[in-house]
Amino acid sequence: MPAQKTTASDEYARIYTMLSGLTANMSVVALAGKQRIQNFEAAAKNDPLMVELVNELRDRFAAVQGAEAYLEMSQAYEAFAEANFAYEMLQRGVALERTPGTGREGEKRPDFRHRQTGKIHFEVKALEIAEPLSRNKAIAHDALEQAAELDHRARKPGVHVGETVMSGFKPGTTASQRVDLVIERLNSALKRDQLRYGPTILVVDLGRLPSPSFGPSALLPAFFHAGPPAESSVSGELWHIALGRIGERMLRLPEFDGASNLDGHLTRQGVLHDYPELCGVTFVYPAWSNPSALLTIWNPVPDQTNLVNKLALKEHEVGDIVAKYSNGWNDTSNEHGWNYRICR
Repeated sequence: MPAQKTTASDEYARIYTMLSGLTANMSVVALAGKQRIQNFEAAAKNDPLMVELVNELRDRFAAVQGAEAYLEMSQAYEAFAEANFAYEMLQRGVALERTPGTGREGEKRPDFRHRQTGKIHFEVKALEIAEPLSRNKAIAHDALEQAAELDHRARKPGVHVGETVMSGFKPGTTASQRVDLVIERLNSALKRDQLRYGPTILVVDLGRLPSPSFGPSALLPAFFHAGPPAESSVSGELWHIALGRIGERMLRLPEFDGASNLDGHLTRQGVLHDYPELCGVTFVYPAWSNPSALLTIWNPVPDQTNLVNKLALKEHEVGDIVAKYSNGWNDTSNEHGWNYRICR
C-alpha cells in the first residue's frame, strides 16, 4: 500500500525540525509558523485557488532536503507569499483566482485577478534578502555557533538562552539604502509585459526584508514619530519605494531626542514612476500569530496607454477594493494619509 502523501504543514514541520538547534534560514523563519500553514489548509477545503496554492507550497517544502538547500528554501517562501496573500484577501472578502493563461509557455500575465469582477489583477513578488548567497551562509553559520555555545553552557547549572540575529538587510543598512535596495530588487524582478496585460496592483512581500515597524505611517512622504526612542520627523519608506525621487533626502528615526534625523539621498526613483501603468502597490508584512499587514499606495489614474486590456472599473470601484483589503492605504496625491500622520 503506497504511503499517504504528506501535507504542507507536515513538510513545514519537517523542515523546522531539521533546522532547529542546528542552523537558521531567513526564508524559513519568515514563513510565520506551522499554524499559518494549517490556516491555508483549512481555507483550501472551500476555495479552489487555495487548493492549488497549498499543493504547490507542499511540493516546494518537500524539495527542501538539506540544511543548505538555500535555493529550494527561497522558492518555498515565494510559494508561501502567494498563498499567504490569497489567504489574506479571502479572509477580507476579496476572493482571487488565477489569471487565465498564467504559466502557459510564452504567456506573461499577472498571478491573480479579482474573482468577483475579473477586471483587476495582482502580481506578487517576494523579495529575497540582501546578498542571499553570502548572507544565507553567514546566518546559518551564526546560528550554528550559537547552538554550539548554548550546548556548551547548558552543561553547567543555570538557565541559558541563545539568539541569532535575523535580518534581511545587512547590519547598519540605512533608511535610504533600504529603499534603494527594495527598488533595485523590484526592477530586477518585474516584467513589463506581465504588468501590461491588464490593470494590475503590484504586491510586494517584505517578510524577508522588513523595515522598521511604523505601520501605515510609512505610507506618507513624512510623518511625526511621537514616542521612544525619539520625537522626530521621519520619512515613510513605503511611500518612497513607490514614489521617491532620485536625490531626495530621507529622514530617519534618531537614536535619542536631539540626535540628527538626516539620512542619505535616494539613488533610485520609486516603482510607480518607472511603472505608471500600475494601479498601486500593496506591501505585505506576514506575522506569526496575527493576520498579515497589507499596506497600499493606490494610483487612482494609471497610465493605460500600453495596457492590453484597459481598466474597466471606475476609479471609486478600484478604491473600494483597495480600502476593503488594506490595513492602511494612501494615494499618490497623499490625500488619504491624514489619519497616519502621527506614529506613537
